[in-house]
Amino acid sequence: MRTCAPSRTLIVGGFAALLVALSACSRGSAERQKKVEPELAVSPGSGANGAKISAKMPVKRHVEEPAQVQAKPAEPAKPAPKHSLPPVNERAAEALATALRSVEEGSAAPAAAAGLAELEAERLPDFLTTALRDYAEVAPGERSNVVSREIGGAEGQAAWGQACKAGVIVFQEVAVADAADKSRILFERCDLGRFGIFDAKTVNSADPAALLIAVMAADQLSRDGSLSEPEGYAIGKLGVRPDADAAGDGSDAESP
Repeated sequence: MRTCAPSRTLIVGGFAALLVALSACSRGSAERQKKVEPELAVSPGSGANGAKISAKMPVKRHVEEPAQVQAKPAEPAKPAPKHSLPPVNERAAEALATALRSVEEGSAAPAAAAGLAELEAERLPDFLTTALRDYAEVAPGERSNVVSREIGGAEGQAAWGQACKAGVIVFQEVAVADAADKSRILFERCDLGRFGIFDAKTVNSADPAALLIAVMAADQLSRDGSLSEPEGYAIGKLGVRPDADAAGDGSDAESP
């Protein structure tokens, strides 16, 4: 009897859609194989009763199976060596951190994004510096759109998979969550406390779009072992609450 077990297929489209497809399982009809009785031929001349008995049995042909070649296990990806990025301009990093200390908290996120886009131009991937620059330049209602566009490619998704232990599934959770819970979910599911630059209470009211690029920037520089204190301070400013005038009320902005 031939049976077919159902399989599960997980399709992640963009950063949100999950689809489970169950494969159809059809049963083929089974037929009993007729048992072949051995044919007995009796010929005179031998045997206990003077007859020679010979059995004609079915002959099984031996078919040699091709030798199986054992596949070599895939080698794990080698982590990038520490301090492989160009060194940060320490004077410029300190100047950015100093400037951000005098910026009002409500305007700190876009100011930090603009400064980091310039400071990290040679140290972060192009898609990430573009996301930082666009976040600072576009209208508040477009910030989520530009960030999603920049990190939505293959390079961005791979980087996010490293930066957040929950992976792309967290985007679905953020998309369906209440506005007040989006940043909290990112903080908890992506273990942002490990960087030591984000305040849990402050992050709860942060702009999720700014927090996304902050997480990715912090992870990239931390993995390289070259995240300096001024850089960490500037990245942390992406995780503070923007003014309503600067970021909108969030009701018309799409979730990243």
